[in-house]
Amino acid sequence: MTSAAGPGRSLRRVPRSLAVLAGYLALAVLIFRAAWAEPGGVLYGESDSVLFAWYLGWIPHALTSGLDPFVTSHLNAPTGTNILWSTPVPLLGLLVAPVTALFGPVVSLNLLLTLAPALSAFTLFRVLLRWLSAPAAALAGLLYGFGPYMIGESYGHLHLTFAVFPPLLLALLDDLVVRGRPPVRTGALLGLAVAAQALISEEIVATSALMGGAGLVIAALLHRDVARARAGALARGLAVCAAVAAALLLWPLAVQFLGPLRVHGNIQPHNVAVSDLLTFVTPTPAQLVAPDIALRHSARFTGNAVEVTGYLGLPLVLVAAAVAIRLRRDPLVALFAPLAVVTAVLSLGGHLHVDGRITGIPLPWLALEDAPVINSALPSRFALYLMMFVGIVVATGLHRAATAARPGARQPGSAPHALHTRHAPHTRRTPHTQHAPHTRHAPRHRAPRRGTAGQETSWRGAGRPGTISAALAGRTGRTRLVMAVLAAVTVVVPLLPRAHVTTAAVTPAFFTGAAVEAVPEDATALVLPYPYPSRTEAMLWQAEAHYRFRLPGCYCTIPGPDGRAVFNAWTDPLNSALVAIEQGRADADAALADPAVRSAFAQLAPAAVILGPTPRRAELSRLMTGIVGTPPNQVDGVELWLLRG
Repeated sequence: MTSAAGPGRSLRRVPRSLAVLAGYLALAVLIFRAAWAEPGGVLYGESDSVLFAWYLGWIPHALTSGLDPFVTSHLNAPTGTNILWSTPVPLLGLLVAPVTALFGPVVSLNLLLTLAPALSAFTLFRVLLRWLSAPAAALAGLLYGFGPYMIGESYGHLHLTFAVFPPLLLALLDDLVVRGRPPVRTGALLGLAVAAQALISEEIVATSALMGGAGLVIAALLHRDVARARAGALARGLAVCAAVAAALLLWPLAVQFLGPLRVHGNIQPHNVAVSDLLTFVTPTPAQLVAPDIALRHSARFTGNAVEVTGYLGLPLVLVAAAVAIRLRRDPLVALFAPLAVVTAVLSLGGHLHVDGRITGIPLPWLALEDAPVINSALPSRFALYLMMFVGIVVATGLHRAATAARPGARQPGSAPHALHTRHAPHTRRTPHTQHAPHTRHAPRHRAPRRGTAGQETSWRGAGRPGTISAALAGRTGRTRLVMAVLAAVTVVVPLLPRAHVTTAAVTPAFFTGAAVEAVPEDATALVLPYPYPSRTEAMLWQAEAHYRFRLPGCYCTIPGPDGRAVFNAWTDPLNSALVAIEQGRADADAALADPAVRSAFAQLAPAAVILGPTPRRAELSRLMTGIVGTPPNQVDGVELWLLRG
């Protein structure tokens, strides 16, 4: 997809691109302003955020301490966990390691959550400058980086918001298939991108591959001659990509799929986190503009509220449909409009949901529910690609409207070159027809009709350059431009998010000061409240203590008794009793009366018991005092029992 911009024009684009990036960053800081008003003091997404904060600190700690970064008993002690099944974002952990060392993992997490939408938006913006004007590309980047998907997944799902890979995949496939760049070099770059993304989110690699394959199929159906001509280069490039990615990912993939504590089958349940048929036009509590009647319907949708992110808004749907019909012959629209439809259908999951009701109507995703790797992807998360494709369609409409308003303006880049010139080899190029393939639909030039001098002057507009018809066309173009700008504003307003809800990240001084050194290094410490998916403070405290001790329990993916994934370790009478007391379903007397609880504690043999702030602190303290046999020491905001030095 050849660009018409020369070196000088590329240099002029730099300040403009920096301005767009600055705008995206400013918007991201505005959205996550609570995190920067109190650095390190708040989290977005509660348990999931703690999980990612733990990983951001663990990866550099393990590598600098000579520990295995992927399989560890620092969580779920003494059994341990293979963290590669729990989205550990090792690449991001390495990139922000200096920030983590200076300010802690919570600041690193909030920094990455802030950068993620801005960098994702900017990457798409830069890629689209190949074909679209800067304002149009900026609109597409805005929709992609700050739409409901990105805002919703920002509640703790860092691996899903750092989404620079899909636009890069688009650019590299364009280089490989259309621009004819060297397949070995392009394939190697694609392999590097795949490996980097796999070390952030394997799910996005898998779903991007699916979307990239669908895009290639649609493009091949639209342009069969180009597909045949470039098939060999595509195959060579993908082979190089696979080789490079496999070499770089050999260690983590071998540990994940062949190493200890691996899980089997899909990680998430099917037919829950899917887009409802009404999702696309029904706002949720995450939107600023959300009438009560709409909220009553969106509350019926299945799945976690964070995953209901496929909202596009009726204006965006209507504008995208209008552009898709009006510009159906445009190469970009012809590709991305049907791709958006395919993506929307995949996001509906295996069976159609309508207003919260699960119908028995099967859908294409059903065929993928048992496929390796992709079976753990959540269909609702295809909203990332849906917004990207819809944004490109709408941006193309805005670009064409702006171009019509300025007929003499130079294009920032051509539309897909191979798609425009696929019949060029059959065109005889003569001095008079060499540009014919690009102007075959242009109106024929006709000389002005002859008449009196006064008539001719009137026709030309009183001696000014141009014609009356050109002036009328200019007015029409300006009208189109104004309408396009109004349409852009109209599609953005319904997507405006509400202020993010935050959770306080409070760590007792015991874990960040010298007092924690009373716990023997690398010993097992039972930290309460016991960590499980709904209560993860202990994991954050362990990370703030620089992983000094091993922690029983976790919110992490571990194999259950049948080898399938579970997210907690309620496997013995002790941790079951601790969770029951924490949830108010039991008391200390009942647990102390059960000899199995004492036996499980003896088998765990912790070097220390640390009880932090929690609503059921008094009851948990009574239980631990009864089991240990001595009262605790009050140290820097915690109750501490030291059992061995």
